[in-house]
Amino acid sequence: MDKCSALGNGGLGFYMGVGSLVTNSVARVNGSFGFAAMGPSAGYRSNVFTANNGAGLNVSGGTNLGANLCGNALCP
Repeated sequence: MDKCSALGNGGLGFYMGVGSLVTNSVARVNGSFGFAAMGPSAGYRSNVFTANNGAGLNVSGGTNLGANLCGNALCP
C-alpha cells in the first residue's frame, strides 16, 4: 500500500495483515492506532502517524523499516 491516507476514522487508521507493507502514507486523528499489524511480518516505512488515539501511541505491532514520524518524532 503506497501513498494512502487514513484521516479521522472512528477506529484504526491502517490495519495490516501478515506480509503487508505501508509506505509514504499518512494516518491522522483516528480513534485508535494510526497503524496496527497482525504480527511482526507487516512493515511500515516513510509514513506520518499523528494525533491518533491508540492508548497514547500511534503504532501497534509490525516492523518499523525506517523514516516514520509518530507525532513530532521518529517512531520507536
